[in-house]
Amino acid sequence: MAVIFYSCSKGSNGTATPSNPVPGSPVSLTAAIATGNAINLNWVDSSSNETGFHVERKTGSGAYSVIATVGPNITTYLDNSTSANTTYTYRVNSFNAAGNSVNYTNEVTINSTLGIDSLVVSLSTNTVENNGWDMVTITVKDKFTGTDVTANSSLFLNSGPYPSPIASAIFYPYANGNYTVSATQGSLVSNQAPLSVVTPGASAFTHKIMVEDYTSVFCGYCPREFSMLDNYTSTQPRCAWVCVHGLGLGADPLAYQYDNNMEATFTAVTGYPTSIIDRKNAAWNEDTAALTTEINKWTGLGLAITSSVNGSTITGTAQVKYNITTNKPLKIVIAIVESGSLQSQDNYYSPTGGQTPYLYGGKDPIPNFNEKFALRTTSTNLYGDTIPVSSTFKGNVYSIPFTFNLTNINGNGTNYTMVPANCRIVAYVIDGATGSPKGALNVQYAAVGATQAFD
Repeated sequence: MAVIFYSCSKGSNGTATPSNPVPGSPVSLTAAIATGNAINLNWVDSSSNETGFHVERKTGSGAYSVIATVGPNITTYLDNSTSANTTYTYRVNSFNAAGNSVNYTNEVTINSTLGIDSLVVSLSTNTVENNGWDMVTITVKDKFTGTDVTANSSLFLNSGPYPSPIASAIFYPYANGNYTVSATQGSLVSNQAPLSVVTPGASAFTHKIMVEDYTSVFCGYCPREFSMLDNYTSTQPRCAWVCVHGLGLGADPLAYQYDNNMEATFTAVTGYPTSIIDRKNAAWNEDTAALTTEINKWTGLGLAITSSVNGSTITGTAQVKYNITTNKPLKIVIAIVESGSLQSQDNYYSPTGGQTPYLYGGKDPIPNFNEKFALRTTSTNLYGDTIPVSSTFKGNVYSIPFTFNLTNINGNGTNYTMVPANCRIVAYVIDGATGSPKGALNVQYAAVGATQAFD
């Protein structure tokens, strides 16, 4: 029972008038289905001077009306005047002789048959690997109509007492753990959809890397990186080596047609030799342990290649198989490289060059030097053709055909003709986001005329 104390204050005419302010507003209204279609309401009394409470209700989008008045200190009401499968919204205020409380409680919407969770959250998966690529798609629907209301809902990741807002219905997990995902829309609250974020399992595919070695036959320092990569790849088949010959030191006969464009794009290339790993814009430090570290990283997709020679062209198909589901933009590059071109290679690791240790017998220049894996051309855009997001889901195989002409133009504007037996196809999938540091997800290569399956 509330105890009410009155005091007196001076009115404008000097007479004493009772001072009895309006009561405080009730808070924390909740609703739940009781027996049959009845709905039980509960709220918190925040005042000590109320005469009672008004319980108001509206049906659907209709207007509120008072359906009950209860006395002071009463914090519950059972609404027996409901119909089956009907959506009601409730609110409560308090009152006394001075008037109504300033505010109502929160509104609560409930269906007399389906209950309070009028928003239903569902997830594309309830278990997801924390690998930076797998995503969870969140869908919110109106429980009563089945309408998708995701775009108009606020999403939350719950773990502990403080939910974290989720910015998008496409959610990429960032920490392992057990969570729930929920949604709100005004006063409407959803169910709690469980989500487990787990450590990635062993990759379903072999991870390969690519090293693009920017070089020139006129670069006396280039035999250093050439020798290191030649030795490394001879025993490490999971490293694809691509030599990008440039024009920075002269008219290199193997100069790639678009080398200047590549060097402008990958600003880490400030001279020869410079090597870039997996299209990441950072220069390799010539530590082969760094290559092994990259090779041992997890990957979420594999590639396969098949090709054949048909007259003056090489045709084939590259395939990508996914062990991830993602909407991140991905691109594929398909290139052809050629070995066997014998050139006179400058070499400063020689008595005349003054650098040690001596390489390739200390000869300067090195005669008939086999310039291995020179980048010749690409069948796709140099920076990749976009892979449709509709294709990037777990278990799917995306295929792209390719064609190379045996005769092309080099960076000097001179025609050259490739020897198929000396060529290999190199295909790789890269992160297509502008400025992304992630580079290539995986790489595959195969000799022309050979078939390389997913591995």
